[in-house]
Amino acid sequence: MVGKDLMHFTIGQIGTDGANYKAMEFCGEVIDSLPISGRYHMCNMAIEAGAKNGIIAPDQITIDYVKPRAKKPYKIFTSDPDAKYILTYEYDVTNFGKEIKPGDIFVAGKNLGGGSARNVPNVLKAAGISCIISASIARIFLRNAINVGIPVIISPEASEGISTGDQVEVNLSNGVIKNLTTGMSFQEAPLPDFIVDIIRQGGLVAWAKKKVHGKA
Repeated sequence: MVGKDLMHFTIGQIGTDGANYKAMEFCGEVIDSLPISGRYHMCNMAIEAGAKNGIIAPDQITIDYVKPRAKKPYKIFTSDPDAKYILTYEYDVTNFGKEIKPGDIFVAGKNLGGGSARNVPNVLKAAGISCIISASIARIFLRNAINVGIPVIISPEASEGISTGDQVEVNLSNGVIKNLTTGMSFQEAPLPDFIVDIIRQGGLVAWAKKKVHGKA
């Protein structure tokens, strides 16, 4: 588990506007165990949740990193003991990622993949995600998901109408999404045939190779 993983998870929970023009402070046992690089990622990526900045209280890991590099005297600042926060989120990451099973469908809200999430499709592919359903999506994320062989259906209604644990069936050819748990169904525009073909071949590279060799 690295800082980027934690931030992608957090942004997935609170949204890309979940901390609009606020400061985000991260703490806890997992944060304390992160190396400097992981802390950099979390603080830098706070802007992708709309925040002004990200903060992690300095500890010995921070001091060991800064001390040999500092060219001027520095002071250590921490939050006031009686600081009040607008919202506090607590996450149990004991089983982080372990609940994902091959074939699962990833359902997201608005603006999925905004910011520096261009490598996330590769992570989802490796985890076994078979399809993405989102209310809206960044174009580069959409393209990268298709490139690695993950179909993407944009459906605000399905995004709202599907809950964690629901059994879902997606027909790429006709654009029908069925929530088998609730009995609801959602109709979206079907994917173009060439996109479906890329998905079935396992991604753009495999599709292009077969095209070149005249086997597609």
